[in-house]
Amino acid sequence: MTRACRFLAALTPLVRGLLRGPCAAPGGGARVRRARSRRRGGLVAIVPLLLLAGLAPRARGAELPVSISIRHLGSHDAARFLAEVYQVGVLVLGEDKPCSLELKGLGAEAALAKLAAAQGLALRKRGKLHLLAPAALVEGAAVTGLSGGRRVDLSFKLAELGALAKLLVDVAGLKLEGTLSGRVSILARNLPALDGLAALAALGSSATRREGRVVRVSARAGLPAHATTIPAACPPGESPYLVRLPCAPVAELRVGAIASRGQRAFASLFRVSGEGSGQALTVRVGDRVGRAEGDGAPRKIVAIDRNGVLLEAERRLSYP
Repeated sequence: MTRACRFLAALTPLVRGLLRGPCAAPGGGARVRRARSRRRGGLVAIVPLLLLAGLAPRARGAELPVSISIRHLGSHDAARFLAEVYQVGVLVLGEDKPCSLELKGLGAEAALAKLAAAQGLALRKRGKLHLLAPAALVEGAAVTGLSGGRRVDLSFKLAELGALAKLLVDVAGLKLEGTLSGRVSILARNLPALDGLAALAALGSSATRREGRVVRVSARAGLPAHATTIPAACPPGESPYLVRLPCAPVAELRVGAIASRGQRAFASLFRVSGEGSGQALTVRVGDRVGRAEGDGAPRKIVAIDRNGVLLEAERRLSYP
C-alpha cells in the first residue's frame, strides 16, 4: 500500500495533496505553501485530468469531422474536390461520368473508395497519390527506379498524360523517350516529380524503365481519351478574381458539391456554357466569384450549406 501511495503521489501536486492524509507517514505534518506555488501546482494537475476525461485538445493529425454532398459532378471533378477537402493527392484516369454522393464522417481513403466504387474504378495508393482508375491499370506492379526529385504542385483536369509526363521529366532534369496516351486529372501539392512520373507511368505505360538520365516508356493500348474543357479567358485588361476561377457572371454558376471539414467549408461551382457543358471551380468561404448583376463587382462567398452557396447581399446559388 505504501508503494502504491508513493506512485500516485508522484503524479501531480493535486493527487499528492489528496493522498497526503491517508498515505502520510505517522507524525507527518502538513506544510504551508505559498499562494503562487499552490496555483502553479493546480495548473499542472489539470493536464492529466483533462487527458483522463478526454477533454484535452485534439491531437495533431487527428481526423476532423467531415460532411460532403456531391450532386451530378463528374468523377474527375469529384475526385479533385475530395482531394481539396482532405488535402491529399489524387490522380484519376477513366470515364468522366457524373455522380452524386453523400459522405459523412469518413476519412480521405474511405471517401475516395466510395467514389471509386460508384464510378466502377479501383483505388490504390502509390506514395503521396491516390490513384483512381480501371482495376486492370492500378493493380499492376509499381514502377521502380523513379522516386524523389524536385517537389511540385499540380492541378490539371483531363490533361494529356504524355504532356504531363514530359512536364515532370523536365522538372526532374531527365529525358523522356516514347509516348503516352490518354487523359488524366490530378491534384497534388508538394509532390516529388519522379513519384508523380512513376504514378503516370504505372497507369499509362505498358513498359517503363530508367537508364541513367533517360526514362523509356511504351504507350498502353486502349486507354480512354476524353475531350478536355478549357475555361473561358478573362476579358482583356481584367485579372481573374481568384487564380483558379475564370471570369464568369454569377448567373452562369451552379453548385456541384459542398463540404465542411472542421471549421472550413468548401464548394465546387460549375460554370455552365450555352451548350450545357461547363468547367468545375473549387472555392472556399471568403473567395469572390463572378460579377454580380448591377454593380459588376465580384460577390464574396459568405456561407456554404446543404442548399448551396450564399453570397454577400443575400444572393444564393442553389443546386440545379
